[in-house]
Formats: sequence, structure tokens, C-alpha cells
Amino acid sequence: MASCPHDYALKKLEYLSLVSKVSSELESHVGFSDKILAEFITEMGCNSNTVDEFNAKLKENGAVLPDYFVRTLLTVIHAILPPKPPNKESKAENAGDSKKSKSKALAIADDKNRSKELEKRIEMEMRDKMDRDRERGRRDRDGERDRSRHKDQSKEEDDRREYGRREEIGIESEIMRMTGIIGIGQEQGPG
Repeated sequence: MASCPHDYALKKLEYLSLVSKVSSELESHVGFSDKILAEFITEMGCNSNTVDEFNAKLKENGAVLPDYFVRTLLTVIHAILPPKPPNKESKAENAGDSKKSKSKALAIADDKNRSKELEKRIEMEMRDKMDRDRERGRRDRDGERDRSRHKDQSKEEDDRREYGRREEIGIESEIMRMTGIIGIGQEQGPG
């Protein structure tokens, strides 16, 4: 199987981007940058699995850098180009271990039937949720109607009471006027 030219171009672009990033990190932390030095550091970082290993390689080549900066450089390098496994035997062992450590749900292979089953399940859950929301909306509207109905009944009762009070006051004042009774503190004038 021949590799696609686009894959090669993409890998090359990633590598150049990484070299540029390492170069800018060198400029900001050390005060100078060089493309060849950045490529050299990038290659050492790609071939190192740990910070200690990377730091030792840098010191072998005469670069004494602060630990935080070495850690930063290795993090940047591994983020774009992860380290290559040393040999095939360890890779096979790691693959076997990772399969054992996966949860059962992750071990299920995805195929067309499984994806259709998941789509149906999601669709059913969405329908159930929409039905519940719709039912909740009906209950809320019914509750609002009940509250407004009770509110209207309370208003009518208040109006009746107020009307009754007005009638009583009106009748009392009429009776007082007719009988000639005058309120306290008022004198009856000459007749």
C-alpha cells in the first residue's frame, strides 16, 4: 500500500510547525533562535521518552537549560510528534495490556448494525424526553388556568364584599338622615 502524497505533505508541515514552535520557545527563553538548533532539539525530543532522558541528551551535547524549560520543550515536541516505541516486542506487549485495561463498553466493536442500534436508542430517548416535556407543559398550562380561575373567583368574592359594605354604609347613613340622628361631635341646629 503506497502512502498518499498528502500524508507526506501533512507530516512535513507538522514537522516544520514544530521546529518553528521550538525556535520561538528558544527565542523567548534563551534569547536567540536558530532553525538548525531547533531541528536538532526537536529530533532529540522525538527520540526521548522522559524529561530526564531528554535533559541528559541535551547536557551530552553541551546544552544546560533550566528544568522547567526542558519540560516545556519536551511537552511541545510530544504534543505534535509523539515518541516512537523502541521496538516491536514492547509494542505488542503494550497493545495486549491496553486491550485488557479497556472497559467492556470500549471493547465493543462499532459496525453498521451497532451504529443503527445506537441511533434508534438515541431517537427513542429523544422522543421520550419530548413527550415528558410536552406533558410537563400541559400540566403547567393547566395549573396556570386553575390559578387564574381561583384568582377570578377571589376577585368576584372581594367585589361582592365591597359592594355589600357600600350598601350597608349607604343604608345606615340613609337611616341616620331620616331619623335625625347626627354623628358624635355634631350639634343639631335650630330646627
